[in-house]
Amino acid sequence: MNTDENAAVAEEKIEFVRHLQDVVVSEMPGTATFECELSRPNVKVQWLKGTKPILPDHKFNVIMDGAVHRLVIRDVIGEDDLSEYSATVRGLTSKASLNLQGKTTTTFNHGSL
Repeated sequence: MNTDENAAVAEEKIEFVRHLQDVVVSEMPGTATFECELSRPNVKVQWLKGTKPILPDHKFNVIMDGAVHRLVIRDVIGEDDLSEYSATVRGLTSKASLNLQGKTTTTFNHGSL
C-alpha cells in the first residue's frame, strides 16, 4: 500500500456494528466478557473501566478477532469490579455495565458519539 492508500484507509468511517451489552455475573468469584463489533477489522479500541484505561494483565484480557473486540474480566470478586466499562475508537464510544445478579442494576447509554 502506498502513502495515499494508507491515508484513505485511515479515513474510512468506522462505526459500532454491535454495541457492548450489560453483563451480569451470577456469583463471585466469576468471569465476565464484554464484546462489541466494529464495521472494519483490525482497528484497535481502547477499553476503559469508568474513566481509567484498562491495560491487559492477570485480571483483564483484551482480545481482537478481526472486527470483534472482547474484554474478559477474570476473578470478579467485589464491588470494585462492578462498574461501567467502555470501548472507544476514533471518537466513538460504546458503554455497558457489569452487575451482580440480584443487585439493583444501573442502565447506561450503550452508544454515544
